[in-house]
Amino acid sequence: MGRFFSSTVETALRDIYYQMWTGRGKEALQSLEQASAAGDGDASCVLARCYSGEQYVWDGHGFPEDGRKAASLLRRSVKQGSALGVLICLRSGVMTPALEEEMPFDSLQEAFDAVLEKARAGEPFCQYTVGNVYFWWDFLRIQGKSQEDFPSRQAFRDYLKENIAKCEDWFWKAFRGGVYWGGINLKNYYQNGAEDLIRPQPAKAVDIDRIGA
Repeated sequence: MGRFFSSTVETALRDIYYQMWTGRGKEALQSLEQASAAGDGDASCVLARCYSGEQYVWDGHGFPEDGRKAASLLRRSVKQGSALGVLICLRSGVMTPALEEEMPFDSLQEAFDAVLEKARAGEPFCQYTVGNVYFWWDFLRIQGKSQEDFPSRQAFRDYLKENIAKCEDWFWKAFRGGVYWGGINLKNYYQNGAEDLIRPQPAKAVDIDRIGA
């Protein structure tokens, strides 16, 4: 067992994301397939990302893109008890009310807290996933919040700004930890801001290009 996940998953994350130039991507894919079949929910989750295309994994690995298989694996990961799978399932639009009822967590917040704990302890893929929760506003569903829960429109806007802005630190941590896609989303955040809530900061995007060069 690794520090955060099974040894298989931690090795796969290293070879597929953090040190993706090692050339061991296909070996990692095979190991994930075996671990997923054996009941490892985190393996099912990472495996799903491997089949999700270049938006989610380096195309240099040569993994085939298969959206249906990816969605099926995400659902499997949730049923197998992966908190990481719950958040990525939510982000991917695969989380249905029925699946939410089946997951072995009392709430989406419980799953988020489990991933957040690993992110705070330094796990880069969890840091990236937490960043996405704030960047894509998934925190609204996780926390069960809407404008009706606030005394004024401004109070709701302040709540949104406070949460969305949290993505910046998490994306930096993930990017520095080897998750290239954390840098992509961070650059998007700097260049575009967040609607009329957070202004663009294009000058900060230069630092990302410098580090990634």
